[in-house]
Formats: sequence, structure tokens, C-alpha cells
Amino acid sequence: MVDILIHDLPWARFLAGNNELKLRAKTVAEAGTDQARDALFFRMQVPAENIADDVLDRFFKFLEPFRAATVGQASSVIAGSGWLGGIAADIIDSHGIERVQIKIGFKLDPGPVIEAYLMRPGSAGNDADEVRLFRFALDGIEFAAPLKGVNSVPIGPIRQFRSDDDRYVYNVQGDPTPEYPSGRIVQYDRHGSDDPAQWKAVAILKPEPLAGV
Repeated sequence: MVDILIHDLPWARFLAGNNELKLRAKTVAEAGTDQARDALFFRMQVPAENIADDVLDRFFKFLEPFRAATVGQASSVIAGSGWLGGIAADIIDSHGIERVQIKIGFKLDPGPVIEAYLMRPGSAGNDADEVRLFRFALDGIEFAAPLKGVNSVPIGPIRQFRSDDDRYVYNVQGDPTPEYPSGRIVQYDRHGSDDPAQWKAVAILKPEPLAGV
């Protein structure tokens, strides 16, 4: 297969094969700079005014606890969606009509979300026919289909819990002492680390036995 050069980029080449497109990185020697070692990216960018106001409002509220960055105010819009971009795979029927079968979406709902949709077999390929296969987001991962070929792994007892802001870890210690006859819960500040050696105990919570128990 002979590749056809579509566009020559400073650090890569955009090529076309017989039935595929390629973004091929240049070597440092070809590019004349060490920056050619940077990873290849296909980037989708959407102006804020293309996103519906209610979606942006929820996104801004989502960002508030993180204090991550300053985002410009949304302009007043009527139409739009939470979609930042997507990839679709269609079939073309005998009448030349494109019918989507697989769709992967990159969205704000309210934070960054990756979703995949599959069409019901034999359907017309409309939005009403799609079934969400999975949803990956910071608030959780959802699967709409059973997991197959996954070996079950025994899970030991859970002795630690995290706060909703992920700052603290609560370690439940059941060994009784004269001061804590019902055990105790030690609160640790994680300081943003998953290494217990970096955690600092900041409080001890004493369980109060229920009356009559």
C-alpha cells in the first residue's frame, strides 16, 4: 500500500492509505527538533457559546469545588448540547441512507464524560434506537451490559472510608481500649496522596453505643 501525503505538519505527516487515514509522527531528525517526540493528538474544540446554557451552568458548578481554572462566561444561547465531539460508525443501506450503528461521545454532564452507544439490531439507526453501553465520569462508571469473561476476585473486609471531597480517610479500628471500649475511627488527612505514609491523623472519633444495645 502506498501512502499519499495529505498535509506535511512540522512534527508529523497526515497520510492517506487505500482505506485509512494516518497521522504519523516524524523522527527528531526529520523534524529537526526534540519536540517531535510529543504524543500525537486529535483534538476536538467547541466554542463555549455552542454549549447550551443549562449545561454550562452545571459545568461551572461542577468546577467550583476543584478551583481548577477560570472559565469565561457563557453567552446567551437557545440551542446547543453538552457534546464536545463524537465518533460514529454508520452503515449505508440500499437507498443510500446513512444509519449510525456505533457512537462514542465526549460530553459535559456536568463534568467531562465519555459515553458509548449501540443501536438496537434491525433498528432505523435513529437517536431513539440507541442504547447507552457505558458511561465513564468522575462521579462513577456505569455499564448497561453484563460483564463477560471477568473472573470474580474475592474482596476482603472494608476498613477504610473516604470523605465525599476525597480529602479525608476514616480508618475503623475495632480493638477496644479503656478509653474507647467500642473501638474508634481515626480521621486522616490524605494531603492528596494515596500513600498512607503521607497521611496525617487529625482526629479520633469515638463511637457512642446505642441505648439498650
